[in-house]
Amino acid sequence: MSDIAASEQRLIAALDRIDRCLDARPAAAGTAPEVVRLVAANEQLMAANRALMTGEPGATEAALRAEIEALTAARAVETGRMGEILTAIEALTADQAAATGEAR
Repeated sequence: MSDIAASEQRLIAALDRIDRCLDARPAAAGTAPEVVRLVAANEQLMAANRALMTGEPGATEAALRAEIEALTAARAVETGRMGEILTAIEALTADQAAATGEAR
């Protein structure tokens, strides 16, 4: 029973990460391929956890594979977002240097 509870907690955490990622992205930016992958991976994870609860054969391995895919997709979204932030910071520092006449 504790395996199901642990899987449920990981699923809730993964869904929370999706919500934060989607909330952080501007609406005009559209849906990025990494976010689409993340949503699909988490849907797969939910299905695998349902299979775990019903005791289907092979459900444990499927759930672990789905969880790894969900974590990988979440990492890809986070990495992409960090890249966007770094690009924005670099543009701001370049603008500041140009405004003050400093060389970068």
